[in-house]
Amino acid sequence: MMSGGRISSSPRHGLGYSFSSPVGKLPDSGGAHADTYTEVEPPTIAVWPFRNLSGEPQLDHLAAGLTDEVIVTLARSQSFTVVGRSAAYAYGAGEATDLERAKRELAARYLVEGSLRKRGDTMRVTVRLAEHESGRHLWAENFDRPLQQLLDVPEDVTDSIITTLQPRLNRAEAARARSTPREQLDAWSLYVRGTIAFYSMRRSGLQEAAELARAAIARAPDYARAHSLLSVSVRALAANGGEGDAAVLNAQALAAARRAVELDPDSTIALAALGSALAFTGQARDAVPYLERATEIDPTHCPTVAVLALALVYRGRPDEAAICAERAVGLSRNDPVGGYISLFALAHAELLRDHDDAAETAIRRAISLNPAYVWSRVLLANLLGLQGDKTGALAAFVDATQTFGSAKRLVEVYRTLHLPRFERSADADRMAAGLKAIGVEI
Repeated sequence: MMSGGRISSSPRHGLGYSFSSPVGKLPDSGGAHADTYTEVEPPTIAVWPFRNLSGEPQLDHLAAGLTDEVIVTLARSQSFTVVGRSAAYAYGAGEATDLERAKRELAARYLVEGSLRKRGDTMRVTVRLAEHESGRHLWAENFDRPLQQLLDVPEDVTDSIITTLQPRLNRAEAARARSTPREQLDAWSLYVRGTIAFYSMRRSGLQEAAELARAAIARAPDYARAHSLLSVSVRALAANGGEGDAAVLNAQALAAARRAVELDPDSTIALAALGSALAFTGQARDAVPYLERATEIDPTHCPTVAVLALALVYRGRPDEAAICAERAVGLSRNDPVGGYISLFALAHAELLRDHDDAAETAIRRAISLNPAYVWSRVLLANLLGLQGDKTGALAAFVDATQTFGSAKRLVEVYRTLHLPRFERSADADRMAAGLKAIGVEI
């Protein structure tokens, strides 16, 4: 519902958590100017009322309900400023929607349109994403559901729409950030470009992400997302053998994450950054509440769900971790970035459950999505070593060391930074036993 210019979400999926997210208009997002370099608000997206093309007036309420669900769920994601329901409906509904006038008057960078068409006992929901300035269509997809299921559980198709739509929006923003000279980027765009660099998981990319985060903070010191990006970047540098003392980098990561949460205590990104900083520095017990809260605020944010799964792994709760990781994998169907993290988490959980085949399937899929992530190859080497496949294990370990640059340094980082994350000594032992079987001294 709308209140005070914001969209307020009611509890959903039994989560019992409410939040508010800003809605409204942003200034024209054309060329960058000196006075816009500190812009930290994400771009605006407008969701037009879905059209009922079935010729059955009794289904109009379903079209309106889906429109509201998409608006609220997008607002929950906090990735974009969402034009409120009343503003969208002011331009009409159904066939009477005056899209051209709306495009002129609303400063929305992206437009989402949808329609419903009944086919027997099945309802086809069609969703399209377009860029405002150019009118260019960026994406369209059909979602087919049994009519009764759609009437009973509209959230099912809504979540499918959002988890498919979100990566497309992220890619569009990434393309805009890449095409703009760095000196012309505002704080939001610096954050977007830094996020792209971060998810490469290469040391050079992580260093670039940290630099871009610092640049965003310089332009907007109280920008929580930039502090969050700085946190995850320097923390990942420590865990990937980057330059600098690992203890110092991890301390910087915790400080930046705590600052992000202080600035925006209801930000999924900030809470996830603090949860990550804690989980990956051997404090999974303290990490879980932050990560759980983050996933309550935005249940569709795949990387956060995946990190929660890893935190549960480190706590010695692999059954819960597997359920959480499976959920993350489901959310990442259209998101390769979230996909490899989710599969990495799932492989850990399955390995600790003694489900070696499932673990191997998951980790090989993770490697196929991001071959540069060295720790997936280390996990594969350990798994194959446990299975007695010394040839395969050695090949995977050699691949990992070649990517990392130094076998000695890789083993040192794994022994001192990765294995201590596991609270149960038996779990840490299992994560090293396969490597020891091929002669790796850990």
